[in-house]
Amino acid sequence: MNHIEKQTLPNIIHNFSRIRFMAILYSIPIFLSSLLITAHFYRNGATIVALFCLVSPALLLLRRSWVPKLSTCLLLLFSLEWIRTTVIFVEQYKLYGKSYEKLVTIMALVILFTLFSAIVFRAGVMRETYRDHDDDYLVIRR
Repeated sequence: MNHIEKQTLPNIIHNFSRIRFMAILYSIPIFLSSLLITAHFYRNGATIVALFCLVSPALLLLRRSWVPKLSTCLLLLFSLEWIRTTVIFVEQYKLYGKSYEKLVTIMALVILFTLFSAIVFRAGVMRETYRDHDDDYLVIRR
């Protein structure tokens, strides 16, 4: 008996749904990193930049090969902003004679989380989702 799964319509739909669901799960760190940096910019009064950071994960809805590259670049820029912010905070803490070890620990975790969010694009499901598609360019369709 042949153990190869038949490519019937229900099997195709099931595999399609599973890939989409996994792509959404893998995208969660990217959304969280974007929300963190959005809150940071909004708190500092940079509303336009905050709005850009808030909508940047919408790129993930496009199924194009350049989306992972652009998203990775944005996450790297977000990480650089966190590093810049950490340096400024440490200088302020030093100026007031405060202990800054906890601050550095928390900020290092935020920086690492943001950097590692870009790694999700190396997963097979994400590579499949963002390979070039000629006729199917949106992740979500009606």
